[in-house]
Amino acid sequence: MKLIEQKRLHFKQGNSDKVYEVDLCELEAGAFLVNFRYGKTGGPLREGSKTPTPVDETKARSLYNKLLQDKMKKGYLDVSEKSQAKQVAAIQPPDKSLEGAEAQAAWILYHLQLAQLDPAAQKARNWKLSRVAWRAASLNIKAAGPYCWALFEQNHRGKSIDDMELYSLLWATAQLDTAVEDPSNLLTFWRSKKKAPTAKKLAPFVYWELADAAGQQALLEEELPKLPELWQKALDRKDNDALAYQLRKAKGDKSMEQAFAMLYLLSPAMPYCRKTLVEVICEMEFRPNSFRLLRRLFKMATFRKDAQFWGALAYRFEKASPQYRMPRRNNQYVWVSYNRMRPKDELKKENSRLAFSNLTKDYFSDYMRKELDQLGQKGNIAYVAMATSLLLQYDDSRDGRTDRREKNWRFDNKKQRWIASVYHYPSYSKELIFNEVLYANSQRYVYSPMKQEWVYGKHYDPDMPLPAPLSETKYADLWRQEPKAFLHLMAEAKSQKVLEFAHTAFMAHPEAKSLQKRLGLSYWKQLLSRPYQPLQTWALQEIVANYEKSGKPTAILLYLLDHDYAKAREQALAWLEADFFDYFADLDLVYSLLLHQRKDLRNWAQEALGRIVEVYEAAKRQALLGRLLGFLLRSGQDQQMLMTEVESLLKSYFVEETQQLSLDLIGKFLRLPLAQQQAFGLHLLKGHAAEATQIPFEDIQYLFGKTADYWRYGLELLRHSSEQKLLQEGDFLLGLLEHPEEDVRLASREVLAPLYAQNQAFAVTQMQALLRKLIRKEKIEGLHALFADILTSELEGHLAEVDRKFIFRLLNAKYAPAQELAAVLIDRYIPYDSLSVANTVRLANHEIVAVRELAWKMFKEQKDRMRYEREEALRLLDVDWADSRQFAFDFFGQSYTADDWNPSLMVGICDSVRQDVQQFGRQLITRFFEEEDGPMYLEQLSQHPRPELQLYATNYLERFGAGHPERILSLRDYFYTVLAQVNKGRMAKDRIWSFLTKEAKASFEVAQFLSDLATFISATAAIGDKEQAVIVLRDLQDQYPLLEQPIAIHDYPTQS
Repeated sequence: MKLIEQKRLHFKQGNSDKVYEVDLCELEAGAFLVNFRYGKTGGPLREGSKTPTPVDETKARSLYNKLLQDKMKKGYLDVSEKSQAKQVAAIQPPDKSLEGAEAQAAWILYHLQLAQLDPAAQKARNWKLSRVAWRAASLNIKAAGPYCWALFEQNHRGKSIDDMELYSLLWATAQLDTAVEDPSNLLTFWRSKKKAPTAKKLAPFVYWELADAAGQQALLEEELPKLPELWQKALDRKDNDALAYQLRKAKGDKSMEQAFAMLYLLSPAMPYCRKTLVEVICEMEFRPNSFRLLRRLFKMATFRKDAQFWGALAYRFEKASPQYRMPRRNNQYVWVSYNRMRPKDELKKENSRLAFSNLTKDYFSDYMRKELDQLGQKGNIAYVAMATSLLLQYDDSRDGRTDRREKNWRFDNKKQRWIASVYHYPSYSKELIFNEVLYANSQRYVYSPMKQEWVYGKHYDPDMPLPAPLSETKYADLWRQEPKAFLHLMAEAKSQKVLEFAHTAFMAHPEAKSLQKRLGLSYWKQLLSRPYQPLQTWALQEIVANYEKSGKPTAILLYLLDHDYAKAREQALAWLEADFFDYFADLDLVYSLLLHQRKDLRNWAQEALGRIVEVYEAAKRQALLGRLLGFLLRSGQDQQMLMTEVESLLKSYFVEETQQLSLDLIGKFLRLPLAQQQAFGLHLLKGHAAEATQIPFEDIQYLFGKTADYWRYGLELLRHSSEQKLLQEGDFLLGLLEHPEEDVRLASREVLAPLYAQNQAFAVTQMQALLRKLIRKEKIEGLHALFADILTSELEGHLAEVDRKFIFRLLNAKYAPAQELAAVLIDRYIPYDSLSVANTVRLANHEIVAVRELAWKMFKEQKDRMRYEREEALRLLDVDWADSRQFAFDFFGQSYTADDWNPSLMVGICDSVRQDVQQFGRQLITRFFEEEDGPMYLEQLSQHPRPELQLYATNYLERFGAGHPERILSLRDYFYTVLAQVNKGRMAKDRIWSFLTKEAKASFEVAQFLSDLATFISATAAIGDKEQAVIVLRDLQDQYPLLEQPIAIHDYPTQS
């Protein structure tokens, strides 16, 4: 068997990679066979035959060619070497006679075919395949789509791949609406480890565009669980607030870039989240942490022609300020956020601190305009949607500047003079893409390249009529194809220029009337809120017509009354006046008007209410009253003006009804948080028809927690309350005695006084409570004095029942009124003799005068007892209070006789540390002195450390010490103590030196003691005392030459 001809076919699409080989063989002369083999590339091939029995050559070649044609129609390519060479040779460059778009398309298709069959030959022609594919997409050459997809399938499997080439091929495949039987290979490429990051980012978006609904749903189900868990929960619940919160937490986090991109990829299947997603994305800053994501999403929105996202992001790119200005030279530095860095080096870092320079901003500005222009040039209707979305982003309050005038001067060298150039800038002069969309063909507004702003044209006149609709706009034919875009702009635009453009264009459109008929009331309401008067006038006309046709519904009337447009409110008021009584029969309407946000409308409604409220039947008056009272009950701090007006209405037109209101309702008003509501509750309470005895006591109690107007009325109610009710509220009345206002305290005392007099048990209970309050800290200064005064006046007759222990608790309390009351109670109800003398002395040492006076009284009335227990009684002399000590001096000086005193007691008094007590003791000794007690006085008085008593002791030296050496020597410490004092006790010292000198002459023992004493003083004392000691030593030496002395006496010669 001889092989005559063989073909090798190859099919590659998606995961399918197959080979098909066909052979034409000669079995013998005139007998031919057609055999084939097929299977997966690289695997074993299965064999078959189209000729079970040999056939002639004509028949065999017919079967052979038919089989090849059938397979190649299914997408198989002839890859046999000779065939491929023939195909390459068959591809000829386009005819040079072609021009313009035909020539461009022909050359692009030529390069794509050549790249498919012979990549090296195409590369040798110096036109990158990525540029070829991108150009095919830009020119919208639909025939290039299958070639781009085939080239992607062919090229992305190689070991060496070009990222930008694959990116361009994918972009072109999708943009040219290429029909792909199985695009799942894109997901395989996306998830592979191929180093083509840019193409891999685009791949899932291309898949989404090429896949059918089932493929998109499969991708959604596969990728949605990979999003952050909290995002998934918010998406499952369709909770946009929670989703927005989570997205805002994640913005600026580089690790969340892929999650944001995936959410945007899947967002067409979840339209409820798109508004939230675009809001959060547009909040991101054009800074390193988030710029890469913004750029990626903007590119993908452009790829998808996603008008909603593209318009929002395009506006952000147009308005964002660059982070830094790129220097002219690569080695120059820039300062960003107080850091000095070189862009050339910084931008190469993975975590670069730089992003979005002035050059990047300029690039994206040009990119946006080019993308829009390409859509317009292709006649793509998506241009209208994307331009509409962009125009909706602009807001007069944020972007619209006022017109301005600028004069520039330049020197003309030829004319040798300065020439002024005046530029008039319209609002939005710096919004380049905004003006290019609206005024690219305008004569009114022109772009000034030198100023990089839009300026008024030379012949602009503000009074000139508007140009013909769409005459200033590029791609007017596309706009005319989408009149609904004008409706969209009119309903949502916030720029007067956009509204002017949309309104004039729509009114001139041939389908305007038919579209207008289909517009509902809600749309006209939207137009009425637009900041453009022609639209408002038009919308108001339509709303008025709708009002007349639909039976004058109140909802339309209220809507117009609420509107900011003055003519709308005038129209609504005219309707109200025309059908006054009909409308005011509707309480819902009346209520809405009385509480309307606009003061002028409220004033009108309040005046109108005065004309009709008198003719309302009782039930309707009650219903309106109830609604107004309900408003007052619900109102907050921000509605005080409305509350004042409603209160005025109630006081004017509903006097009788308010007098019969439920007291429970009035109590609710009194307890509301706002002072104005409470004041109205007080007004209702004062004007109520009920008597004081009918008013709940808790309401009366509440009044005392408020201001003067409230508690004064509360006091009035208390005075008119029944005795039985007051007796039941003893704790409250007692609490009023501690009220911050003195008038309340005094008035409540007046209320309590008759209750005390007529109800003993009540009085005792109150007395006990007041006594307990006396030993606690007072809430307001003077309360203890008030309580004590009540106890000693109104409750005086019940004080005998106070327990003895509690009296002493009062005495030991920290507060003076309690202690003074204790003094009164002790004086009245506790026998004096039941208190020990020591306790009586303690009373005399009390800080309260009344208590000390009580102790003095006890001493006076118990003289005999005090004389008998004189040791304890004499402790009165050492109390801290001078008045008690003075009382003691008088009491003991007058009440005690000589028989009551003895030297020990009197010397003990002198031992006191208090000078006045010492003086009293000396007086007693002098008054009751006995001769036989002299030595004892001398001995004991000499031991006192006080200089006064040391001096007093010298009075007894001569009488009881002279001639008694043993007594003198026993006073050794006394002498040393007195004479060793520095600069004090001079008189005592002189007396001692004189006494000892005289006694030394009579006694050697005394002389020897005096020698030792003088020697000690001479070594330690001051110079004055030293001199006296030396004189004494000298005199002793003269008298007792044999007495050892520490001095030597020398005679000095004198000259006459």
